[in-house]
Amino acid sequence: MAYVGFTCGLVLLIIMLASCLSKLWAGSFADFAASVAAVRLVPRESVRGVAIAVVIAEGLAVVLLAVGPLRTLGLAYTAVLLVGFTVVQVVVLRRGERVACRCFGASSAPISRAHVVRNLLMLAVGGIGLLAPESATGDPAGIPLAALVAVVVALLLIRFDDLVSLVAPRPRPRS
Repeated sequence: MAYVGFTCGLVLLIIMLASCLSKLWAGSFADFAASVAAVRLVPRESVRGVAIAVVIAEGLAVVLLAVGPLRTLGLAYTAVLLVGFTVVQVVVLRRGERVACRCFGASSAPISRAHVVRNLLMLAVGGIGLLAPESATGDPAGIPLAALVAVVVALLLIRFDDLVSLVAPRPRPRS
């Protein structure tokens, strides 16, 4: 149990880092800003500023999660971000609109229930991290294993919509 908080913080750090950096690749920021505009929750003239603020907010989450004494604050801050992102996704779904999810840059898949589920899973990771013991007092040899688990879980969450598409029922062709 000593590594649960560490692992949860690292999972969210990896996810926020991937999300932040993926929006900064060539062309990806413009695509992300276009998806912010397509959501239609902010005035057109504020879209670029909001897109920049999201990238900065994700970067701040990375910093808070990376600094040991700030891990708890980082987990809480990241949870607040995830709640906001999830609310936006739910609004888009309730409107019945098809807006590309640019959470991790290049994807053009529309926001779906899978994205909401992914965010809820990330919120659960954050909640578990907040409830876990503050310090890792176990065997230091456990740190690499905890880090490996964090990388695997983070990658599964980052690619969650792709995993869902592999197991989702496919529509049958009409005959």
